[in-house]
Amino acid sequence: MYGIYINCRKYPFIRWILSGRKISETRACDVLRNLVGKRVYLIETGRGVPMVRGIATITESARIPFSDVSARRSACIIGTDYDIQQGGEKVFYRLRDVKPVRPFPVPSSRVNHGRSFTEF
Repeated sequence: MYGIYINCRKYPFIRWILSGRKISETRACDVLRNLVGKRVYLIETGRGVPMVRGIATITESARIPFSDVSARRSACIIGTDYDIQQGGEKVFYRLRDVKPVRPFPVPSSRVNHGRSFTEF
């Protein structure tokens, strides 16, 4: 099973995902492409020990330009440090079948794939 890291230091992204308010997770480049179609843990980072808070399926990915305000709104990034820079783009990963889980710390024995995701 894989888990994707979601930085919640400044913004409650995990809470927004679990509530259905945030339906896409974003990355600057296509680092999660191998996880499309897979069920993943949602890992909250940015405050203390990384914690698994939920589970979701990544159903699709798309490159989204700054001009797509609707997609930026669905990812809850407008006005945040994670918004797309004017003239730029980001990769959006659609999250479906999102469910909260009883929180647990990320095990120390795992294969880490950089700062974007990990393998349990």
